Amino acid sequence: MEKKTALNEKSVIEKVFQVNQRAEELVQPDQIIKEILQRIIDNNPYGFILRPELKEKTGGLLHGRSMANMDCLGRGIQNRFLVGNTTAYPVESVVQFLKDKISVPA
Repeated sequence: MEKKTALNEKSVIEKVFQVNQRAEELVQPDQIIKEILQRIIDNNPYGFILRPELKEKTGGLLHGRSMANMDCLGRGIQNRFLVGNTTAYPVESVVQFLKDKISVPA
């Protein structure tokens, strides 16, 4: 009977060790944010994003109408320019804007 208890204790210790290892392997929020921002850069090879495409190109993090309102208030993405009648933003400026807006709760 004691051997069975010892095996159970040993298996519990092994399980706890495995759980701790998995917890260490979990991705940190900062790393997730970096990966998301890198995907935005990688998925926009032309170097700019048109305002109507912001929602699609940023995975829903930004919306074109919201950015238009923020631009009017002077709080939008920096370095915007016009392509015809359409506002465009440099990808680097979009990424910097998101870095400034994203926060990780403690």
